[in-house]
Amino acid sequence: MTPPRAVIVGAGIVGLAHAIAARDAGFDVTVLERDGRALGASIRNFGTIWPIGCVPGVEREQALFGVQRWKEMAAAAGFWIGTEGSLSLAYREEAWTVLQEFAAAGHTTADGPQLLSADDTARRIPAVNHAGLRGRNRG
Repeated sequence: MTPPRAVIVGAGIVGLAHAIAARDAGFDVTVLERDGRALGASIRNFGTIWPIGCVPGVEREQALFGVQRWKEMAAAAGFWIGTEGSLSLAYREEAWTVLQEFAAAGHTTADGPQLLSADDTARRIPAVNHAGLRGRNRG
């Protein structure tokens, strides 16, 4: 019996993830890429796998599953994957308000994104430009 076929357009992070999932499901997979090297969204986003903006629940669980799959693939294929996380800095009041709303909506957790004050940021990451950084503790 001939396996089902799948054609994936794009060999970036998302395209390769779909190709691997289809292969694991038993499909015969062909990946099409228009360029000889990565130039699309995977490069514009610096290859970041970042589930921070996902809604808690099914969407976030799916994103975290994807992160775990990439870690497994990196180990199996022998390519480097950084797991350091990222830091979003707010120097304008509007940006600080968005980060506070994000935290208030329940997107921050003990093992996930955390809202740091300017003082906490200064202690953890001395290289950050702290001039005008929002969220300073008042106390």
